[in-house]
Amino acid sequence: MKRKGLPNVAPSLAGKAAGRPIKPPAYPKPPRELAGKWVAWSNSGQILASGETLAEVTRATVDQPGVSYERLPSLQRFPAHPR
Repeated sequence: MKRKGLPNVAPSLAGKAAGRPIKPPAYPKPPRELAGKWVAWSNSGQILASGETLAEVTRATVDQPGVSYERLPSLQRFPAHPR
């Protein structure tokens, strides 16, 4: 019996609709100096821009199609406590 595709579902969402988890794209490990900053990734996994604020990074990549944004974790494990 031939299985029919899912109607009105984008191909990228078909796996999720069929009960299979969708794996996010694997990006390369960013440089340490970008820790705690916002980063704009291209579809191919290249860093297009980075900055302190999301607004700054989106302005730098406004003409780029298919950009993903991510706030990288800080290298500081525990916040400093005031004494």
